[in-house]
Amino acid sequence: MPLEGVGSYKPRIVKYRNDFCVSCAAPRRAHQVRSFKAYQLYYIPIVPLGFWREWQCSECGRDPHVYSRPMRRARWVIILIAGFFALTGIIASFEEQDSAATVWLMRLGLPAAFFALLWFALRKKPDRALREKLKEVGPDRDDACALCGGALVLDHGWRCSLCGAERAELGPTWRPANIPGQSHNPQ
Repeated sequence: MPLEGVGSYKPRIVKYRNDFCVSCAAPRRAHQVRSFKAYQLYYIPIVPLGFWREWQCSECGRDPHVYSRPMRRARWVIILIAGFFALTGIIASFEEQDSAATVWLMRLGLPAAFFALLWFALRKKPDRALREKLKEVGPDRDDACALCGGALVLDHGWRCSLCGAERAELGPTWRPANIPGQSHNPQ
């Protein structure tokens, strides 16, 4: 039971859309939840962090485009082990005088491997498999709200007349036309 951390207060669904959840590995409806977040200590809010909007899968409650935590943890464990070997290799290369190839491999090769792994972990690369799955997900064209069943009205986007939630579509950042190095004009 954590005694400190970030707490969410007054969560409210403000948007919904059809999406693909990588945790569920299936097309799902996603909700954008708006909540007030604050750093809390012993369940008492100490530092306000403001209002946040986050997309959540309607089935599992996770961010639909973020892979599960064990995969991310395994990546950082591998980087930590590579960093340990790089540091140990540098220290050992100065203490023991082996062949010149071994010494320079430990001084340059292991740290280079560590920094390459770190670079691959930190860079934001496009997920081609997710992009292909998002192409298959069609937008919601229903004229009733998926949350409460109220009628949708056209008011700066399609909004529910009862609960005020907005029906959204996948944004342009996830469309295949906005891939770096490709044309942005639909053909």
